[in-house]
Amino acid sequence: MGRMICELQRPGMTALHRVGLAGLSMTLDALEHDPEARATLDVAGLTWTRDERKVELEFAEGKEQSAMDRLLQLAFQIDKQGFFKLPALERHTRMGVEQSALLHQCLLGSFLQHGRTRSTGSKANRVIEIDDKRLVLRDFAPITGYSHRNAARSETDKSGKPKASDLFDTQGRFKASISIVGWLYPGGTQRHVGFGESTLEEPVELAICLLFAPIGAIFFRLSSRRTGGKARTALVLPTLASLDLYSRLRRSVVCNGVIELTAASPTDAALQVALLGRTVQLGEELQTQIRVIAFGTVSWAKQQKSRTATYAITPSHLLGLHNYEVACRIFHNQWQTIKAKTDRKGNVKEPEQHFVRPFTAREIIADNIAGQRRWYAGFADWMTNTETRISLQFERKELYQMTQEAQFDHPNERIFIAACHEAWRRRLGQLGDRARREGIAFSRLASGEYEKIRVALARCKNATSLRSVVTEFWSRAGSLPALQSGWNAILPLLEESEWRKARDLALLALASYQPSNADEAKALAESTPTHEEGIEE
Repeated sequence: MGRMICELQRPGMTALHRVGLAGLSMTLDALEHDPEARATLDVAGLTWTRDERKVELEFAEGKEQSAMDRLLQLAFQIDKQGFFKLPALERHTRMGVEQSALLHQCLLGSFLQHGRTRSTGSKANRVIEIDDKRLVLRDFAPITGYSHRNAARSETDKSGKPKASDLFDTQGRFKASISIVGWLYPGGTQRHVGFGESTLEEPVELAICLLFAPIGAIFFRLSSRRTGGKARTALVLPTLASLDLYSRLRRSVVCNGVIELTAASPTDAALQVALLGRTVQLGEELQTQIRVIAFGTVSWAKQQKSRTATYAITPSHLLGLHNYEVACRIFHNQWQTIKAKTDRKGNVKEPEQHFVRPFTAREIIADNIAGQRRWYAGFADWMTNTETRISLQFERKELYQMTQEAQFDHPNERIFIAACHEAWRRRLGQLGDRARREGIAFSRLASGEYEKIRVALARCKNATSLRSVVTEFWSRAGSLPALQSGWNAILPLLEESEWRKARDLALLALASYQPSNADEAKALAESTPTHEEGIEE
């Protein structure tokens, strides 16, 4: 095969094939600007042309294998620290150690998650300094080789004869079709392993596209309270009609670090890419489908990373994208700290460490907007889950800001929240008076009343029970200005068709209440359970 043409719109091209073709185009673009690398490929017998829709590779007669091997050695490198080094991503911006570490973790959590796909050195904990933060890579093993880099290399059998490589037969010619395995198509599975006819096979041109997918794909590290270890890495695959435009999008991610590339959920990662397209002036081109694949650990295969979820969103169909933009600004990722551990004598056993933990509310909002639901839909379910409920109590300030700045489907939703806020403020005032009269701890009274109202709302199963709980809550607070001026607007929320929305709004109001004075702030803080210092990843 002297000529190979890889086209963006060729039949059989999936989202992963297309980002892989973009990765090949980006690699060749980087090599065009590296005179030394370009010269070695000319000697090896490889030339190429590329445009917006396709890449054409031209191999000198009899030099296909050596030329392809040289291309892969240049495309998939390893730096001195044992991190993956992909020159295609560093065409304009050089990757720092923070970005290299993130890429390292994500590749090992997706394409190269199986031990047979890479060779490594000895494992050891490694500390990376990011500004004044210490990020610990546990059991870091420096890479010494991996499948993408060695795909064109042939091994020899016991007699010294060359064996077929992943891409070439024993004669050094491209195979007509390539068996697709996990490191080429992560998450792809072979059913009925005992029957050879069920093996996944691709024409060599499509397999070459998959080979470069780790360069073209966009990675996010996932940290989800809902799914835990089942979602650790997200592979985001946007759809663009131009290889050059996609290259601009992919390279814009390179300068981002752990803060920007940690997502609360797979849908959060996909929506972040949609917003990123706007910042690099690709908003209109990114209105088509964005796919995301999540990888994590499942109980029946803890030794490897499995595909645990897939989603597809179309930004042009998401009416709530504005609310997601508001949520991104309010619930911006932050560093959290794991305090240093000391022994009884005060000697430091483990130094202080840091990690990024996204807001739980951001996960709720992203999942809802990606599913074309109201941004607070299902909030009642999250308030019945112990872990997420405790986490949301530490996001009270941000939740309140979201209720003030987000767009609602109808003004009555904002009025309903305001009425609940005012009712809870009045109730806290009554409890404060009682605490002073009877010498009881205000925080104990506030905590008990909070739980009483929360449980009563969460247990509502129809409009009748919700009306009973809400009207009692309001009536005990006395006259509420929000109800006096907006009662007629609120009434539809208490009807049978809308009661679930009202329950979500009531619990959202309870979780987002902002203390009106120092006594309330202290009482609510003391009634909040101790937050975990951190979860070691």
